[in-house]
Amino acid sequence: MNVVTVKHSLQKTLISLDLIERIIKKLEKLVNLKELRLSVELTSYVCNIVENEVIEQFSKEEKEALIVSIIEKLYVCGPDDLAIIKSQIVYLSDNKKIKKISTWKYCKFFLKGFLPKL
Repeated sequence: MNVVTVKHSLQKTLISLDLIERIIKKLEKLVNLKELRLSVELTSYVCNIVENEVIEQFSKEEKEALIVSIIEKLYVCGPDDLAIIKSQIVYLSDNKKIKKISTWKYCKFFLKGFLPKL
């Protein structure tokens, strides 16, 4: 199936689904996941993962929708919970708490695995 390539909106959908799956697997490893249900810390963590994993084709609204869907899949959320999560995302965005990791940090992290410790 790798012979056929997907483009445009279908590509975005596949990237989104794959990203959601990977992030949920990562978050399920957290010990105190139930306690972090509506915490700003969890929302910030998810926002930063999405910001650094998603390609440039995604708009701010699409990234916000990804974040909300990830948190919705982790917990059963009502309309009040979704409003809280969205306000947390706006707060984090307005206060510049969502940051892209620099290329240098990516290179440093990548090379750490290959170079022996001196």
